[in-house]
Amino acid sequence: MRYVIVSVVKGDGGKFNNELRKDIFENLSVKSSKLPAHFTIKSPFECEDISILDKELTEFTNLHSVSNYKLNGYDSFDNRVIFMKVIMSNKGKKIHDDLIDTLSSIPYIKFDEKDGKNKIFHVTVSSKKIKNRFNEL
Repeated sequence: MRYVIVSVVKGDGGKFNNELRKDIFENLSVKSSKLPAHFTIKSPFECEDISILDKELTEFTNLHSVSNYKLNGYDSFDNRVIFMKVIMSNKGKKIHDDLIDTLSSIPYIKFDEKDGKNKIFHVTVSSKKIKNRFNEL
């Protein structure tokens, strides 16, 4: 099966992103992720048995407290993706990096520069076939 690991954006920021993506779809017919507002921790990967992953995530969440982050401003990856900037606290970055270390011990989880410790934290607004509508967006 195919899986992805994300951090769901809750509160006003998550509501705002979800509504913004809905408005963009209704007014400009530009699709976005089917997932709720989130930033990606691990991009899609294949696995038949996630019991080890489930155990590691449960243990990790029992040992670490929640850390807030802020959404502030917009940016893009070329003309392919428009996103909200995530301003991560030092504590949040440490928790994230510890999680990457933990998940890296699982044989079927491999990180690259786009989803490892040095990723650009972002919450996508639009990314599905937007090149022709980039300036309008």
